[in-house]
Amino acid sequence: MSTIRDVAEYAHVSIATVSRVLKKTGPVSPETEQRVYEAIEKLAYLPPHSNKKKSNDKKLSILVLFPNAIKSIHAETLSGIRDAAKENDVLLFYAHCDNDTTLEASYVDALRHGQFNALIFMGTFFQATELLQIRKTCQIALCGECVEGSKILSVAIDFEQAAYDEVTHLLNRGHKKIGIITTHQRVWSSVQKENGYRRALIEHGLPVEEEYFFYGRFAFNNTRYILNYFESMDEPPTAYFCISDDIARAFCNCLLERNYSIGQELAICGFDDSKSSTSGYPLLTTINQPFYEMGHKVVEMLTSNMTSVIEHNDIINLPYKFYIRESTGGVISKQEKQEKQEKQESSEKQGGINFEEIPQ
Repeated sequence: MSTIRDVAEYAHVSIATVSRVLKKTGPVSPETEQRVYEAIEKLAYLPPHSNKKKSNDKKLSILVLFPNAIKSIHAETLSGIRDAAKENDVLLFYAHCDNDTTLEASYVDALRHGQFNALIFMGTFFQATELLQIRKTCQIALCGECVEGSKILSVAIDFEQAAYDEVTHLLNRGHKKIGIITTHQRVWSSVQKENGYRRALIEHGLPVEEEYFFYGRFAFNNTRYILNYFESMDEPPTAYFCISDDIARAFCNCLLERNYSIGQELAICGFDDSKSSTSGYPLLTTINQPFYEMGHKVVEMLTSNMTSVIEHNDIINLPYKFYIRESTGGVISKQEKQEKQEKQESSEKQGGINFEEIPQ
């Protein structure tokens, strides 16, 4: 059986360093930490007094924490979380902190005091350095969002590439002036979408013009003001990339009020493939996130981190789908119609949590 000395020799570090990595105490560089974990895995080392769950321990518990009110798009994610929790015999708790950073910190304090074994952030106000500090003593993960530089287990999609694909689609349809409707909040996913927008323009030899960026709020209903802003330009956009379907739907309604022909005269892309993407005319071109799979995966990986010596603290990007629909000149396919119908039927059977809509 391997010893801690064997691990130290294999990783070319001191025994004290191995101990700090296992106990999550004291400063250790990410490179050294990785070498130690690789040595542990290679040598199949098990600490004699591991603080991981043993077979006779009580059930593991996970708190799922939302930064604000629970959105309808979280329904599928929570279905995945629930199913994975059942499969792994994990108790679940839910809470949201009403955009209150003090309340969010209180839930983390509860985690530190053992009221929960782990915490899933469905978005967070903590910075990377703060999350790294929490991770030293607690099991945490992010779902649907990431925090740049945090090195925390995170399950999401490649938002930059997804946005790049949508904007490239608009460019391939002949649009050269593309407006982007985004948010003042510097949420990681929104920033990544903006980066994808920029990269698509640059790679197609077009300038990135900051006047084509409109920064609003997640919960805004001022689409007439947005349209007035873009219409006042010497060269208004002929296409729009919106960071969410709800924004895109509200903007579409405003354009229709002013008799624009969407999908022909103008093109619009949304994001998320939420209910609003197919709740009216036109059907929105959008990115479908695998919400259920993300929820299932984050519980699966977090449970593994709680019950084994080797921990995973990487960003896991799951595959997404790109649906081209009427809002950019496409039509909905028979396969997609069938998928939508099956998803709706499954959702109606789920029951469970009541999801509070955030006004968009």
